[in-house]
Order: sequence, then structure tokens, then C-alpha cells
Amino acid sequence: MEKTILFFCDINGTIEGKFHNKEEDYLKFNNILNTISNYNDNCRILFSIVSTENEDVVEQYFNIMRDHLDGSVSFGKQFYEDGYLTMDGCTKSFKGKSHQIINYIEEVSNNSNLTRVYYVDDSEISHELITECVKIDHYNLPVNSIIPRDCLGLSEVNVLLEKDLNLSKRSSFHL
Repeated sequence: MEKTILFFCDINGTIEGKFHNKEEDYLKFNNILNTISNYNDNCRILFSIVSTENEDVVEQYFNIMRDHLDGSVSFGKQFYEDGYLTMDGCTKSFKGKSHQIINYIEEVSNNSNLTRVYYVDDSEISHELITECVKIDHYNLPVNSIIPRDCLGLSEVNVLLEKDLNLSKRSSFHL
């Protein structure tokens, strides 16, 4: 089975923040996702937006991310307030953010060797809930919890991901 890392990302305060993202922010984010893959034995990165926004907003940001991330990043389900989008259309699901994530972890782990989960969201309560649910539901998965506190968008997320990867200590790596 293919090794996979699930990468969940909220919209408000994470993909989009107080400042409009620059092209360099998207490029750097893409490079960091590739680095995460490389440092984890070239695992497939499966990117999913998970948001309480409506379907139209999630679709808008999905299209933005799809335009900015290269082919090395795969796109999974894109979750909105009461459902999710796939390449085949949308499906209603009234379960809430944490339940959507846990169900998707289960689905992906049935079809691939899920090795890690990244969760980027500015809500600390969401992080606590997701982390505990992953532990309780018998998943032996590491969860990299990234919490952008200043809500500055991808520029802040990039800094936090770099810290998480400890890239500053790796002199051979250049973004």
C-alpha cells in the first residue's frame, strides 16, 4: 500500500489571514509540502481543506490551492460546513469538522498506509478535539498540530511548518 500523509487545513486564519497571500507564500507552501513528503520516505501528501465555511467558499479556495500546488500534492476531499467536495461533485454530510476528519482518516487508512496527519487550524479547541479523537479511535498516528495564532495566512503557516520540520537546523535545505 502507498504511504500517505493527510494534510488538513482550515481557511480563515490559515490559508487566508489578515494579509493577502503573495505568490511567494504559495510557492513556499508548496515547497514545504514537498519537503514533508521527502522527509517521510516520499509519502504521498493528500491535501484537504476542512472548514465551517459554505460550499462556494471552500470550492473557491480549493481552486486557488489547486492552481498553486504542483503535481506532487494530491487532493482529497474538501470539507465544508455540511458536506464535502471531490472531483466528482459534492456530497452532503452534517457531521461537523472533527467527525469529518476522523471519518476521512478511517477511509484513507483503509486504502493506503497512513503514516501521519497534519492539522493546520487557528482554533485550539479543534486541535485538542482532533488529537484526542485520533488517540481514542485506536489510531497510532502522529498528529502534527499547527496553530497559527496571529491569523496572518500562509506566510505564518509557512513559518510554523518550517519550525515543525526544524528546517532552520538543516543547512543543506533551501526554500
